[in-house]
Amino acid sequence: MGRLIGNELYKVSRLKKLYLFALIAPVIAIAAALQGKPGGTPPGWQQINGQYFPLLLFDNLPYLFVIFAAVFFADSWVDEYRSGALKLSLLRPVDRIAYLTAKVIAFGICAAALMGFTLLSVYAAGAIASGWGEHAKVGELLLILKSGAVTLLPVLGFGVLVLFIAVLTDNMAITVGCTMGLLFVSQMLEASGELRDYSIIYMMRAFYMNIFLQFESGKAIINMAVIAAYILIFYTGSVLLLRRKDLLA
Repeated sequence: MGRLIGNELYKVSRLKKLYLFALIAPVIAIAAALQGKPGGTPPGWQQINGQYFPLLLFDNLPYLFVIFAAVFFADSWVDEYRSGALKLSLLRPVDRIAYLTAKVIAFGICAAALMGFTLLSVYAAGAIASGWGEHAKVGELLLILKSGAVTLLPVLGFGVLVLFIAVLTDNMAITVGCTMGLLFVSQMLEASGELRDYSIIYMMRAFYMNIFLQFESGKAIINMAVIAAYILIFYTGSVLLLRRKDLLA
């Protein structure tokens, strides 16, 4: 499994498309810094400086990671399937399920790297725009790091959903189009207080708040159950589809 994951990461490192996201992250950071709107900050944090700016970014993270997931799996699965690279990989003694799992793990690692780079970019942009503040506050730094870490769970859930679409359709345009359509649907669901907690894209924006900023045990449990359901259902669906595919024909 370690070799498969390393191979997937090597292939990702050669994708110029994904490096584009490393350039988009600072742009988002600067936009958030210039707006200076404390939308996602907790009560009592009226004075925003570089230490708090990452919290302003979390409202925009879903857009970044939705596009990232679409590009990642459209290239990692669909392009390999169409070009025949997937067939060549499976001609070796490689288990299909291990191969699929390696792609999911590689996506999680890349998403974590993108999250870390984005947060660093926001820190830099916030410090330039509003200063760092008088003292470094370890508690706030840990809160932001923990918020970024737990946000990776719904990101992974959405990534597995996109993988399911890619394995189902084997079509790059449909995979990307469906992903963008899910983003549109999620915005409609967010208008409903009853339905939005079942949107994995909304969870990217709200999960960290429900865990760290306005904790309610009942809502937190529902959020974790929804995220786990997305991961389990669509990973299992991808496995079942992959087992039935005649990839070597």
